[in-house]
Amino acid sequence: MEKPPLPRLCLGASYRILDLGVALTADRGDLLDLFDQDYAWFRTAPEAAAQPPALAARYTSAGGTPRLAVDGEDLLLAGHPAPALHAYRLLLTRIFGRLSAFYFLHAGVVALPAGAVILAGPPGVGKSTLVAALCRAGYSFYSDDICPLHARTGEVHPFPRSLWLAPGSEAGSGRRGKRPLIPAAEGYTVGGPPCRPLCLICLEAGPPPEAGEEIVLTVRPGQADALLADLAAVAGLTLRPEAEGEGAVAWRLRYPPAGQLVVRLRGLLAAHAGAIWQVYREDRVAASFHGTPELTPIPVHAAAFRLLANLKPEEGTSGPLPGAPDGAALFMRLGTLLGQTPCFRLQVGRLSEEVERVAEAVTHARKI
Repeated sequence: MEKPPLPRLCLGASYRILDLGVALTADRGDLLDLFDQDYAWFRTAPEAAAQPPALAARYTSAGGTPRLAVDGEDLLLAGHPAPALHAYRLLLTRIFGRLSAFYFLHAGVVALPAGAVILAGPPGVGKSTLVAALCRAGYSFYSDDICPLHARTGEVHPFPRSLWLAPGSEAGSGRRGKRPLIPAAEGYTVGGPPCRPLCLICLEAGPPPEAGEEIVLTVRPGQADALLADLAAVAGLTLRPEAEGEGAVAWRLRYPPAGQLVVRLRGLLAAHAGAIWQVYREDRVAASFHGTPELTPIPVHAAAFRLLANLKPEEGTSGPLPGAPDGAALFMRLGTLLGQTPCFRLQVGRLSEEVERVAEAVTHARKI
């Protein structure tokens, strides 16, 4: 059921996120509002959040210096142009870091009584829009962006954060310009028991119009000049400023995925780590949703390669999955967990026909 909004003067809330309890308190409401906007479905009674394992976070601004304390670790936020937004991201990193029993795939999930339908793919390929359309068609909403796959059982657990959709369009790219959609308020069936994957569908948009990858940097006040000068001197890299949240200034870097350039860029970012608040990759595809979508069966190992390529690089889900030290181990473990799960490639197209192709994949999976 839909959770009511937090009272404006509420300075504390408790959540149970998968197997982790989270107790969040604050002396101001901005961080609570940000967190609850996405995680209201996970809100619970304080006694449930206190059950181990548990994480305690407190956000304060005493003396005009905002800070976040997580399990006693004090994280100073002084000087950040958007301290609540930065605290929110730091908190998510700590939360996902504690959820060690799960692999987090970059995928939407809907479910039927027969099992979970996993919809994987890069940003901009229309995962959230397709999830919403399937929920309107009677599927249960489990997640639009993060698929928690239990590392031992291989079951998919519900993770129903708010859906973010571009208003008035069939699909958007990235979260900017989108609006939050509360699934329960739309009449969707939300959540359910953990279940085995029924099928895995890898959404693809075809080759991008221009090769390149992007990262976004948010830099500390007064410390950007040397970093930006070094970046500007790198051939093949384009750099432009953009606003990010509450007036924060971020810099977007676009570069071709050439080996030596990537190595040099990583070296520069490491050398200037003290000047950087946050860095994350933000790849997007330029998908067309006007053609005929095509569904093609693919082997499990091909699906595993696609999952590894699209691991979500933000909100604590970047880097190795728990218990797997390298890409080869990740590949092998995902292949084992997916087992005999039918896998498909779906070249995206018109939304109504995408829904039909998903139904075809489900029908095929049920026959196996």
